[in-house]
Amino acid sequence: MFLITQAFTECTGYRIGQVRIIFKAHLDVAQSSHPLYNRPLAYVQWFKEIAKEDTQINMYLTARSLDEDSNRRGEVIELEAIKRRIQLVPRYGDSVPLDMDDNNSAEDDERYYMINSFHSKETYQSVW
Repeated sequence: MFLITQAFTECTGYRIGQVRIIFKAHLDVAQSSHPLYNRPLAYVQWFKEIAKEDTQINMYLTARSLDEDSNRRGEVIELEAIKRRIQLVPRYGDSVPLDMDDNNSAEDDERYYMINSFHSKETYQSVW
C-alpha cells in the first residue's frame, strides 16, 4: 500500500512512502510520559521527491529512495501522519518483464513509478 504522508519536504509538504508494518511500541507504564506511549506507528520506506511529469501521459514520476549502498531509506512515523492512499504504477518501458506479477511489481528498486493522479478526485487535486 502506498500513501502520501505528511513529512518534511519543502515543495508540497507531502512525501510518498510504502507502509511496511503498523505497530505500537511496547513501553513500560513508567515510560507513560514518553510522547510515543501507546500511539500507533508505521514503518515506511520512502520514495524520491516527485519528478517532472511524463508529458505523454500527464503523470508524475518517482522512484525508491536508496542510500549509497542501494538500501531502501525508511523510518518510523506516527500513523496519524498518513494522509491518503495513492496508486503508483510501474513504468514498464517497451514491454513488461515476464517475471513481473502482482506480488513483485511494487518491489523493483530500479524502476520508476508513475503517480496515478487520475485514481481519485482527491489525488488529482493534491497532485495537480
